[in-house]
Amino acid sequence: MLDGLEAGVAAAFEATAGILAQRGFAIEHRAVPVLDLTHYLFATFGTLVGIEAADVHRALLDSPELARVDARIVQRLRSGQAIPAPNRQALRDNRPRLIAAMTAALAPDEALLFPTVPMAAPPIAALEADPAWFAQCNARVLRNTMIGSYLDMPVLALPCGTDGSGLPVGMSLAMATGRDDALLALGLAIEGALAA
Repeated sequence: MLDGLEAGVAAAFEATAGILAQRGFAIEHRAVPVLDLTHYLFATFGTLVGIEAADVHRALLDSPELARVDARIVQRLRSGQAIPAPNRQALRDNRPRLIAAMTAALAPDEALLFPTVPMAAPPIAALEADPAWFAQCNARVLRNTMIGSYLDMPVLALPCGTDGSGLPVGMSLAMATGRDDALLALGLAIEGALAA
């Protein structure tokens, strides 16, 4: 979740983590193998969100109304629709095991802290002009957030400054499944610490 960060995103995130450490929060850098396994699963089999989006919009994909949908969205839906049945099954079969592994990896009071997205917002004109660039950016900005969804983790995003161009940067906190109340309490404590 820290790989391939834009320099300005990395700097804002590290600065905020440093402030939290100074204000009494225990910040520990460590590997969480279940995250690597989940990234590997997505790279190998596709994403569950792609499959679910195609399933939800199946009737639309077979309808003349599809012509009214943005071509980039249609492409994403078609990509999800094209994921083969064995890949779909692998994503569904591995999910409970990986959710359990994440629950075991985090103590009840521990949260993952990571940049919400690895990049600042790109200029919209470039995204509109180049479908390949749009697809690449879309995959990058969803990379970290899809992990939390797949692992059934509550995730809270908070602002953590700006990059060198003044664009906003976000950081996310995530806890193991079912820890929503604890996550909200931690988010409030962090918000208060950063405002102090």
